[in-house]
Amino acid sequence: TLIIWTKVRLYTFRFLGLIISVVCIIVTCAWLATFEEDNNPCPNCRYFNCVETPWWHCDDCDFVTADLYRTETNADQEGTYTRIDLTCPNGDLVESIDVSASNTTDRDEIRDQLPDYCRDYCPEVFATS
Repeated sequence: TLIIWTKVRLYTFRFLGLIISVVCIIVTCAWLATFEEDNNPCPNCRYFNCVETPWWHCDDCDFVTADLYRTETNADQEGTYTRIDLTCPNGDLVESIDVSASNTTDRDEIRDQLPDYCRDYCPEVFATS
């Protein structure tokens, strides 16, 4: 009976140790995820809230703005867009990005491509508070 009691006690301690470890990991992750970015002890903990995939990005490039410039044509025709001046999420201005290769006159098409331009040209893709 002593051997059985020792095995029961051993398995009980192992089980409780596993449960306590899992709870501690969950509590620590939740605690780190609730910090504001300015006073976060873990600078890369923004990825607790977001995991990047090919279809989803964890940056602020969806809110980027730009000034569009197009070629001058006749008054009755719209010119194609030739360049954009991009304002990055942190406020930096990237001037003269050449978009003439896209050969588009559609403003919405350029607007849909702004997040990609942001990721390619902006030195910082996160807004600063």
